[in-house]
Amino acid sequence: MAVEEYSRSILKLARTMSHLTQAQLAEKSGTTQSAISDIESGKTSPTVDTLVRLIAACGLEMRPGLDKPDTHDPSRLAYQKMIDPAHIAEHERQQQVRLDQLKRDRRNKRRRERRAALNVSNQSS
Repeated sequence: MAVEEYSRSILKLARTMSHLTQAQLAEKSGTTQSAISDIESGKTSPTVDTLVRLIAACGLEMRPGLDKPDTHDPSRLAYQKMIDPAHIAEHERQQQVRLDQLKRDRRNKRRRERRAALNVSNQSS
C-alpha cells in the first residue's frame, strides 16, 4: 500500500539524513530498534503521530503538502526543441531496430524450444 511505502521511505530518509543508525534513533525516540526496523521494512505502518515523533527525533520536521503531479512537460518540451529532428528520427529508428531484433530473437527461441520438444518426443517414441 502507498501509505506504508511512504512511511518507510520517509523514515529511512530522515534517519539517513541525520546520520543515525536504527538503534540510535530508537534510543532518541524512546522505542526499540526492532520497531524502527519493522517500519522501514514495511512490516508495520506507524500512525502519523508516531512518524512525526520519529522524524523529530532525527532533528527534522515533517511538512506534508499537496500539489498537482509534476509531468515535467515544460522542461521536456524545451529540451525536445533543442534537439535536431534528424537525431530524434535516428534514435527512433534505432529503437525500432532493437525492438524488431528482440521480437526475432524471441520468435527464434520459441522455434528452437518447439523443435527440441519435438526431438525429445520423437526419440521417446
